[in-house]
Amino acid sequence: MSDDPFGIRSTPTRTESAGPAGYLRSDASGEASSTGQAPLATQRKVLQRFADAEDLGDLRWFSDAKASGSDVDRIGLRRLVTAINRGEVTHLLVYRMNRLAAVRRRLVNLYDTYLVPQAVPLISVTEHIDTDSPRGAAVMEMLRSFTDPAPPPTDHEAQRRSREKQRELAASGAYAGGRIPYGYRRIESAEPDGDGRFLRIHPEEARVVRRIFDLRREGASLRRIAGALNEDGIASPKGGSWYASTVRYVLSNETYFGYRTYTVEGETITQDLPHLQMIASPREDS
Repeated sequence: MSDDPFGIRSTPTRTESAGPAGYLRSDASGEASSTGQAPLATQRKVLQRFADAEDLGDLRWFSDAKASGSDVDRIGLRRLVTAINRGEVTHLLVYRMNRLAAVRRRLVNLYDTYLVPQAVPLISVTEHIDTDSPRGAAVMEMLRSFTDPAPPPTDHEAQRRSREKQRELAASGAYAGGRIPYGYRRIESAEPDGDGRFLRIHPEEARVVRRIFDLRREGASLRRIAGALNEDGIASPKGGSWYASTVRYVLSNETYFGYRTYTVEGETITQDLPHLQMIASPREDS
């Protein structure tokens, strides 16, 4: 069976009613195991508790009971991917990564094929992995590096070209992919000038970024910062409300300190980007 049983991927979109989703799966045996199995009711409780703590709101549920994690052609998973492609999902929460797919290659393929194009972060609650954070992105890159280098035939050539292009862009100092951080805009030019390649600072959003860092340094909680921004009518990076997780994403983004790190097929490339720096690094503060 193909690793891409859900049809043609759509372009990024987001509906007005979009919200967070939780995906639940119990193994085919229906019994607890050492592979991250837990009753569906337990998974649901843990995921909603996390969503409440992060101010994400009520989760929309998708589930597959007594289903094999090695088979990606599941009814609940099909419905989830359809909702993601329609722009109805802002965050995807799972109990553990292997609830989404037990085979590493299929997990990575699902993430790259459906979640990344729609900018939907994957959050594994019990493993403390959030792909919107640098650590979470590094985990996914590590999973890619450990995955069988032969991807599905339909995606092989496109993936090879994409990674080669990312390597070239990162080495040249240009923006090399991923979601453009809040506070920046792409420079639409065939010949970007000097060190300002591809990205520029957005002045209004930069003031919001500096405010977030100032409030955090004053001791404000993530939830309090999000509340303050919402009270002032400031739109989040995705155009909606701010949540604790959204604030955490801003605070953890290294681009604001004037550098960016890419890992391409095991090679780490660090770019110095002083023209994009908004926040003094801890070393500069000391």
